Amino acid sequence: MLNSGLQLYFLKHAKPELFKNVKHCLHLPQYLSLIFTGELVSDYTSIGCHTGLWDFKRMDYHEWVKREGIEPLLPPILPGNTLLKTKSELGSIPCGIGVHDSSGALLPYLKRQNESFALLSTGTWAISINPFNKTALTESELFKDCLQFLSISGQPIKISRLFIGEEHKVQIEEMYAHWKLPLGTYKKN
Repeated sequence: MLNSGLQLYFLKHAKPELFKNVKHCLHLPQYLSLIFTGELVSDYTSIGCHTGLWDFKRMDYHEWVKREGIEPLLPPILPGNTLLKTKSELGSIPCGIGVHDSSGALLPYLKRQNESFALLSTGTWAISINPFNKTALTESELFKDCLQFLSISGQPIKISRLFIGEEHKVQIEEMYAHWKLPLGTYKKN
C-alpha cells in the first residue's frame, strides 16, 4: 500500500465507515509541516510521486480522484519552495512545506549545475533521475519501471527505479551458502 491514491480508494470502498471520518489527506512531509505550522497544504513532489493521484497528461488530479470525491480532502497545492511560519509558540520561524525525498535530493544539483546531468539516488530504491529529458513516458518505459515525478514547481521529471532494499540480505545468504555456513554464524570482532 505504498500508493496513497490506492490507499484512499481502498478506504472509501473497503472501510466506508472509517472513510466518512476522513477530513484531510496529507503525505508525510506535509503532515510534519502541519505539526509545526498549523497549515494544511499539499505539494507537487509528494502528489506526483507514485501516488496514482496525478494525471501527467492533463497536469491536474486524475479524473478518478474527482469522480470518487477525494479531491476535496486534499489541501491546496503550493510550490515546494513555499515558506510558511511555525506556530507562534514555536517562534514564528520560516518553515518549508516538505517535499518528497527524491525531489529533495535533486534540488541542490539543479541550483548549482548549468549542464545536463542525471542523479543516482540510492536507499531502499535505486533511483535514476533525469530532469532534462522532457519526452513523454512510453509504454515500454513504463514496463521497465520508469515513472514521472513532479518538481517543486510542478514540472514532470523522468525517473527510473530499481528495488534494491533486499540486496544486502540476498548477498549475505549467497555468501553463507557458498561457504556452507549456517545463517547467523558470522560474528564481528
